[in-house]
Amino acid sequence: MENRIWWRFFAHRSVLCFLVLISLFFCGFLRVIVIATTGYKDVLETHGRLKLEAAPLRGTIYDCNMIPLTNKKTKIIAAVAPTNRAKNELKKIFKGKELDDLLGRLELGKPILCEVPKEVYCEDIYCTSVYYDDEPIIAPHTLGYLNNENNGISGIQGAYNEFLSSNDSIYFSFACDGLGGVLQGVKAEIHNNTLTFLNSLVTTIDVNIQSIVEETANSIGRGAVIVADAESLKIRGIVSRPNFNNLELSKYLNDPSSPLFNRAINSYAVGSAFKPCVAAAAIENNLSKTKYTCVGNMQIIDRTFNCHERSGHGMMTLEYALANSCNTYFFNLALKTGGDKVYKMANVLHFGRKIKLCDGIYTSNGTIPTEVKLK
Repeated sequence: MENRIWWRFFAHRSVLCFLVLISLFFCGFLRVIVIATTGYKDVLETHGRLKLEAAPLRGTIYDCNMIPLTNKKTKIIAAVAPTNRAKNELKKIFKGKELDDLLGRLELGKPILCEVPKEVYCEDIYCTSVYYDDEPIIAPHTLGYLNNENNGISGIQGAYNEFLSSNDSIYFSFACDGLGGVLQGVKAEIHNNTLTFLNSLVTTIDVNIQSIVEETANSIGRGAVIVADAESLKIRGIVSRPNFNNLELSKYLNDPSSPLFNRAINSYAVGSAFKPCVAAAAIENNLSKTKYTCVGNMQIIDRTFNCHERSGHGMMTLEYALANSCNTYFFNLALKTGGDKVYKMANVLHFGRKIKLCDGIYTSNGTIPTEVKLK
């Protein structure tokens, strides 16, 4: 009797242990499945597909009329699968050495990229449009330029690089077998076509005004020209000279004329640009009716200062002096107005201070004499 009870107890415990072991085994099995399949999609994307990059993605910079200043042109990039049908189609488009080169690359059994003159309608050839610039951009000092990694390093391109750039690209994706060969009959996928990237900028520049300013500035060796809307203060045209070609940067690195230097926003001797400041100070102090006879030079203490018109301009009023940029008139007007008043007006007009043009772009501080030096 006791033996029977003991065996019954033993049997119940054995069944219970067996069920526990089965449960643990099942849980472990499920855990292995979860671990093994975690990221399976990512693995397939990485190892089960062949990626061909057609072009990097970068936002467009527009003028105030929504005319593109960058990404002005498009071209068609084709991804060609290594099939006889695709090869026969290429023979209709290309000739000679160019065709031989393409066919030779396809012999390796992998898809290739090539530029085509127009859309190709073939099941084994896939096309997408990409932006490109093969001509020097307008306003290169302002727009800036890119490095080999498609990152902006100057101008607007540099200041807004994080906004305009993308870690992604326009690319083709081909399904592959376990040996890395392209699966026949499975269509390639095109990712991130050009129109999907929306991070672009609109500037205040008017390309029509900018073009006129560019052409006019070609007559000066070194200097800058800025055209701004008097009411809104928005810059419509801005040029620095000497100019440079953004597609050939290396040739300017050791140029003694420093064409990469942006004279439109960096400081140097202002020259005649300071005359309106003197005029403003004189007007504020009721000296706008001042007349002066320019004879071509003027003695100030122990130095003689010349006018650009060595024979002199004759009798000058403020209006005529501004129109003729008469040096001696403004020397005289500054002396009559007083150094402290001219200095105060220079500060009001932000001489010697940096000005914010947009996020990340400022004019340089510049320098003006202190009141101590004026005394």
